[in-house]
Amino acid sequence: MGNCIKAKSKKGASETVNIPPPAENLQPAVAPPPQSQAEPYLETDFLFKVEPNQAKIYLYSLKHSSAFTLPVSVPFKFRRACSICYLGNHVFMAAGGYEVEDELSKDVMIFDINKLSGFRAEDMPTPCVSTTLIYYKKAKYVFSVGGLQTKLNDSNIEEFYDYKGSDFYCYHLEDDHWESLENCPKQLCLPTCYLRDDMIFVCGGFSSVQDESKFVKRNTVYRYDIARKKWDQANFDHPIATIGSVAMHCSGKTLVLGGFAEYNNFSTKVFTISGSIANNVRDFNIANMVVLSPGFQSATKIFFLAEPDLLLTYDIKASTIAHESLHSLHPPTSEFFTKKIGFNPRAVGIYVYMAECSHKSLRDFNIISQESSVHNLKNIQFRDSGVLVLNDGKVFFAGGVGTSTSKAANLCFIYDTLTQEEKEAPALPSPLRGLRLVEQSGIIYAVAGFDDEGPEVLGYCYVINTHEWRKLNNMMHSTRYPCCFILKNSLYAIGGEEVDEDGVENVTNYVQVMDFESKVWTSKVVTYPHNGKSMGSLQVTDDTVLVFGGEDNEGNALNECYLFDGETFVNKSNLPDNSSTYTFESPGLVYDSIGYIYSTAGVLFQVDLATFEWNEIEVEQEFTNN
Repeated sequence: MGNCIKAKSKKGASETVNIPPPAENLQPAVAPPPQSQAEPYLETDFLFKVEPNQAKIYLYSLKHSSAFTLPVSVPFKFRRACSICYLGNHVFMAAGGYEVEDELSKDVMIFDINKLSGFRAEDMPTPCVSTTLIYYKKAKYVFSVGGLQTKLNDSNIEEFYDYKGSDFYCYHLEDDHWESLENCPKQLCLPTCYLRDDMIFVCGGFSSVQDESKFVKRNTVYRYDIARKKWDQANFDHPIATIGSVAMHCSGKTLVLGGFAEYNNFSTKVFTISGSIANNVRDFNIANMVVLSPGFQSATKIFFLAEPDLLLTYDIKASTIAHESLHSLHPPTSEFFTKKIGFNPRAVGIYVYMAECSHKSLRDFNIISQESSVHNLKNIQFRDSGVLVLNDGKVFFAGGVGTSTSKAANLCFIYDTLTQEEKEAPALPSPLRGLRLVEQSGIIYAVAGFDDEGPEVLGYCYVINTHEWRKLNNMMHSTRYPCCFILKNSLYAIGGEEVDEDGVENVTNYVQVMDFESKVWTSKVVTYPHNGKSMGSLQVTDDTVLVFGGEDNEGNALNECYLFDGETFVNKSNLPDNSSTYTFESPGLVYDSIGYIYSTAGVLFQVDLATFEWNEIEVEQEFTNN
């Protein structure tokens, strides 16, 4: 990733002081011993690296020979010089690194590749960079050892740079807690660290950098007994003085590669160490090759990513290593994303279309980062549009009322919240407003739309792959603004308002159902407990949906909430009492048993789907560009 640890400038000091070595790429690869590691096998897994100062991750799929960068949802951008540790099951930890202006960070994130999202864990006890994170699978601990921390200097003493070896900590994965442990007898800077059996080995590193920009190297080996929580000095020295190398123990040998040979000079050597004997496997004739961690072990090979854009493969049995460029790899297919990426980052936002504002805008709230953004729209300038978040995370708009004409429109748009692109989609067969949209198996169902002529409502379905609209059968009761959702392979429409021959609007309590296979509507005997329209809904389980809010015939807000299984409505906790608007148009989202949804007034609600307790969430109200 190519970023460097920088010396902090001192008053009166020269602007051309030397800097310590690059550090974010010096995190030794960490893996449990082979005998206790049943996975990963790279035929189905990924190698990865984070993109510093960005909310992106670079993935390499061995099976699909694909390398690609994906945006992700994270509580903070990945830090430069952060440390990475693989925890198994496509989950890894990222800790420390640099914040803005080279301030050291103690932020910690747990990231799930399958979901392309991460959450904040407890901060490290002290800020640090380029520490080695070692996952001890037996106890679900992550040890932090061997990085760099800020050195507190006397202001009258000019130090060469302001770092020291980091303190020793243990993170308890199960209860999200850091524990301070006894420090290594010698706090070396950027030693090579690895796990062997139940021992952590800390080897080499440097104690200082001389004025002529040379490392004062060390080859002493210390080891930490995890069970006894004790350090001691090994009875052998490391046969090579390694600095920040990547290391992994496998099949009775320790593989060591990367790191620094001399100051600002990356090592091109690969060693295997057995006992106190080092064998030089090979030298790479690649300038400035930086080996990245973590590495991943299959039954016969160990894989590493390296800069510049290389895949390194070590054959365990033959003790040989090879490399290939990643530049020629093709991007993944759509089928790959469907099967391998189960949660698109664009879909972790819930949205509300603020169509009543003088400048039409789309507000989103990211449930991972807890941040709110506002997207000012250029072409999408319609009130009463149908809005849907597609499976790929983009937002689909259908119909509405034109700003200048005040008449129903048939225009449709797709908005990408990442690129902020507005792309016109195939138009509706007829102008409609008030549409309710759901997506099922690659088809968008747009129902309960009405035009400027009469009381009847119309429905269409849009086939995403073929980009074509098709007419749907009429509903049993012609209702506007029903609450629509998918339950048990059927489309439900609850409540809404009917318009009689005199143009009078009457709110209803109908429960109408359309079977996705036959596309036929029926009306159920069961009715909603209230006459209401514009209720909200959230999927609780595969067989139950939460229905809530709405308004009655006089426009009064309904705050009741019901759990519905297709046959029965069970009353749950009411919505909060401090809001006067409980009508919903934009879709909600469920994540980790918590439901989130915006009201049409831009009020964000949260409900615990275990207790059904509601909260109103305060979000930043200033409207700015994303």
